[in-house]
Amino acid sequence: MQEKLKRLLDDAKARGVPVRAVGGTDDLTIKKMEQDLRVNFPESYKWFLCTYGECTVAGAEIYGSYEGIDNTRQYREFGSPDYYVVIENLDEYQICLDTSDMKKGECPIVDWDMENGTGTIQYNNLFEYLYERFKDSIHSWENN
Repeated sequence: MQEKLKRLLDDAKARGVPVRAVGGTDDLTIKKMEQDLRVNFPESYKWFLCTYGECTVAGAEIYGSYEGIDNTRQYREFGSPDYYVVIENLDEYQICLDTSDMKKGECPIVDWDMENGTGTIQYNNLFEYLYERFKDSIHSWENN
């Protein structure tokens, strides 16, 4: 799935779709992020952090590095569970890694909002979410 995602982004960039990544994060920084948030990241998020750091594709911004930590801390103050890691803000709700439900090194992607609390599982893992989110964002950008 990693190669499929990389291909999607490389092809989009070649067609002129705005793709911005801040650069990879090293393993030591990732460990510090996990310690700061008191969670273990899924392998897919570690790969994303190492490969992209944080990435915006045609307006879809996936948090990484310290922006992810800051947003996660902020939403924890508003009641987000301590085991959620915010990876995207979609205004009325947040997209989060549910690190309490780790299976084979991966966890589901859930939505959460301050008003209603925990939402539903949206995707089984981060790769599925990233691929669909970026694909939809690219499609919208190219058709507008």
